[in-house]
Amino acid sequence: MSSGCDNKRETLDDRQLTGFRLIEYFYPPDLVIPLHSHSCVSIGILLKGAFVDTYGRKNIKWNPWTVGFHPSSEEHSHRISSRGARVLHVEVGEQWAHCLAELLQKTGESIIFRGGRLSWLAANLVQELRYGGKTHPLIIEGIILEMLGQVSRETFCMKTSTLQPWLVMTKEIIDSNYASPLKLEELSRRSGVNSTRLSRSFRKVYGHSIGAYLRKRRIQAACELLSSRINPSLAKIAADVGFYDQSHFCRVFKRMTGLTPAQYRTLCS
Repeated sequence: MSSGCDNKRETLDDRQLTGFRLIEYFYPPDLVIPLHSHSCVSIGILLKGAFVDTYGRKNIKWNPWTVGFHPSSEEHSHRISSRGARVLHVEVGEQWAHCLAELLQKTGESIIFRGGRLSWLAANLVQELRYGGKTHPLIIEGIILEMLGQVSRETFCMKTSTLQPWLVMTKEIIDSNYASPLKLEELSRRSGVNSTRLSRSFRKVYGHSIGAYLRKRRIQAACELLSSRINPSLAKIAADVGFYDQSHFCRVFKRMTGLTPAQYRTLCS
């Protein structure tokens, strides 16, 4: 089904590789894209700006470096923000589409990720496309395949475990209080489960230790601030998302994203 916006969006780049087609679009501010679906399984990466994706009654806000994996048949609509949106759209060819299609069929809907390794891989992909010079296509294809493998791993962790209420509560506490100095003992007390069991179960279900997930949430929040128009200092971002100081923040950011905060900010500009 056509989105009806082909004459309104601008195509910035279009590359055909073995098994993949990569198209970078710019969507103008305040554009409303009516209900549509895509003709093939695809990956979306928001590079700049923001938009709201609507699936039925569910609204999902996309900020820079949100990564989405979409089935071909899912109908959705978009509302572009006042800043516009620059999106990298990766069409997955038949050679690999069946792998992602089977995964999406199990979840029953698009899979959306913010931060973590998938956003890091997306940033690496964009770096290769923009600054890689005569980058061999195999490097770009390899990054995309690693993204497919990573989403399979993370979704497998989520779908093969029973989510206990106390486990969901622990994740919600971290999501709501990531900027605070959370301790395992406090999370154990609030969830009513001993710390050893809590740690093992959290890693099994979410694919990260509690500490690693906390750092992931902080870096995710930092990415949103770095891509915002407010342009806060690195020291303020570090304090606002829960790091001890700017130096600690920069080290963790580089380790998790492969970029310095300054490089990430430039990539979003």
